[in-house]
Amino acid sequence: MKRFIALIGGAVALLLSNAPLFIFPLALVAFVPLFRCAKREFRYDLICGTLFSFPYFAFHLWWIKNLQAGQGLGPIFYGAIFFLFLIKALAFGVWFSVAARLSSPMQVGLSYAIYEWILEHLGDLGFPWASLHYSSLGFLPFAQTASLLGPYFISFLIVAFNYSLHLSLKRRTGRNMAGLWIYSSAIILLSLFGYLYMGRKDDYSRSIRVAVVQPNVLPRFEYDPEEWRETIAAFDELADTLSKIHYDVAIFSESAIIGMLNYEQNREMLSRFMKRTGHPIILGSTRMEISEGEEKRFYNTAFLIDTGLRVIDFYDKIRIVPFGENLPFYEFLPPFIRNIQLGQGDYSRGRFLKPIELDSVKIGVLICYESIFPSLSRQLVLRGAHMLAVITNDGWFGRSLGPVEHFHFSRMRAIETGRYLVRSAKTGISAVIDDNGRIIRMLPQFTRGIIVEDIPIMSRMTLYDMMGESWMVLFFLIIVASKVLEKKLEG
Repeated sequence: MKRFIALIGGAVALLLSNAPLFIFPLALVAFVPLFRCAKREFRYDLICGTLFSFPYFAFHLWWIKNLQAGQGLGPIFYGAIFFLFLIKALAFGVWFSVAARLSSPMQVGLSYAIYEWILEHLGDLGFPWASLHYSSLGFLPFAQTASLLGPYFISFLIVAFNYSLHLSLKRRTGRNMAGLWIYSSAIILLSLFGYLYMGRKDDYSRSIRVAVVQPNVLPRFEYDPEEWRETIAAFDELADTLSKIHYDVAIFSESAIIGMLNYEQNREMLSRFMKRTGHPIILGSTRMEISEGEEKRFYNTAFLIDTGLRVIDFYDKIRIVPFGENLPFYEFLPPFIRNIQLGQGDYSRGRFLKPIELDSVKIGVLICYESIFPSLSRQLVLRGAHMLAVITNDGWFGRSLGPVEHFHFSRMRAIETGRYLVRSAKTGISAVIDDNGRIIRMLPQFTRGIIVEDIPIMSRMTLYDMMGESWMVLFFLIIVASKVLEKKLEG
């Protein structure tokens, strides 16, 4: 009974360690009750890990219920949401049932980092939402570790510390206490590095003046005439403000305009806007492509448009939302399954991940869902991005935790890549975030407004940009080598 109560306490601590409160110290102790429950019996540990994590995933994913696309499915929709909670918790339970059989903090921590990495790289089923490493945003100096070895190294350290603390509480041997000292020292030293790193003074030779625009028009289905009217009114009002401001490029949200760019109403609206403002814009809309076989393909696209309404450059979203923008692995599904209507869209994935180029400035655009994938922002920087831009439409989810968490995830992308990041959300939260994850300026949800900031043109690479998750391979080899040496000594 005591262990069960402690397990509940650990689950609460884990929940509070992440968004929206970010009480980071709780992450360093949350897993200890879970490790105390381990019995090295697969079924028992699976159940224990699943029960421990289910409240966490239910809390952090409950916002999905607001998605209007699934409302017409009724109980099936809510059953699918519950199934998602359960799948996430079961995946955690599988990790725990494996980790319970490991013997050292390094092994347990590495197993967790690999578990989170796998969640990102499952193709259309990858959904790394509310990962453990985001808890470090509650203590930004330690979060700077992501610029060295990436976000999964933060998760590794947190779990390894938890396990070393568990071992030291279980039995105060010299080896266990040494492990606790090692991981405590690592966290302290990396936090000290973070303080110094955040306090540095960089001298940037170039910058681009960006206007981040938040139109605050609620999204609707089926091209609601009211949304058209609100969008036109918003663009006219924003043009009044922008015409009095000096800037180089304005960045609007995903789905900033309704339908496709070449719709007559959109071109008339944008023509008026451009005549009054006189500067290029980046905005999200739908792009249609017709293949040689007359097949139509639709893409969720970020367009760079000049004052003559010419498309200078564009980027098609490559990580589309499963069950939202299309069915998972839709390319491989037979037509009779692909055509089943579950409320999803008919978007195709883009073919190329590339920055949008404005003159000599390369802007790495992440469209909505893409901003939760660390590998995408890193690849954009490796392809030359001088800054990052997230364009999103979180208005579907109202005043829930979803848009708040989604905003904070962008802060980690800035830290990892060492790039300033601007974020334009149709109904908020829009912001400018520096390369240390600090919020320079932001607009709250459901307000219309503009942020104008000089964004440094940055070319330097972080260690994470260059090395990625290669530390995982090194640590794995160290573990294998230590096991081989241990067997030789026993022999």
